[in-house]
Amino acid sequence: MLKFKGDSQVSYLYAIRKFNFNEVEYSVYGTINIVLGLIGTVFCITILCKKLHVQDSAIGALAGVSRIAGCLVFALAPTRSWFYSAPLFNIFSYTGLTAVRSIATKSVPVEEVGKLSSVMGVMEAIAPSVYMPTSSFIYVHTIKAFPGAFYLFDAALTVVALALFTNIYILVKKRNRDMVTDPSRKEEYARTNEVSRF
Repeated sequence: MLKFKGDSQVSYLYAIRKFNFNEVEYSVYGTINIVLGLIGTVFCITILCKKLHVQDSAIGALAGVSRIAGCLVFALAPTRSWFYSAPLFNIFSYTGLTAVRSIATKSVPVEEVGKLSSVMGVMEAIAPSVYMPTSSFIYVHTIKAFPGAFYLFDAALTVVALALFTNIYILVKKRNRDMVTDPSRKEEYARTNEVSRF
């Protein structure tokens, strides 16, 4: 969640310093980034989720991999062309927050969804106050040696999110594997449990 909130100010400074962008060029670049993010989100929701019924955690993992790849290209881009290509690697990253919301709302009873939404709203409001100063601190202290270091920090945070999405994916797969859907086998399965195996 943090990554969506805070890198825009520091990445503007980064683009100006490393690639000599002006305001108009950065606006064009930002527009490209947003449009590609929108395309990636629409693709994930309409094709992967609705048509192919891909698990939410798999979509979240795709968002994480996309964000990590994008961060690496942003951080290590040697030329403007590479920097302009970074949003292509980052195209699915904006779907991560949607996947988090979907997983969270499916994990609580219907009557608790309002409370969950409130908690998530508070967390989304707090996130920039943590992420933005941290990114700025990293940028200021690495500006001469490696100005893209804050993108590596972003990638490191995303690795944690990717691990969580992967864990959720494995747990859901295990739950689905153990679930009996054939009515004729339900009685048999009900009699076979950990105690009856001894």
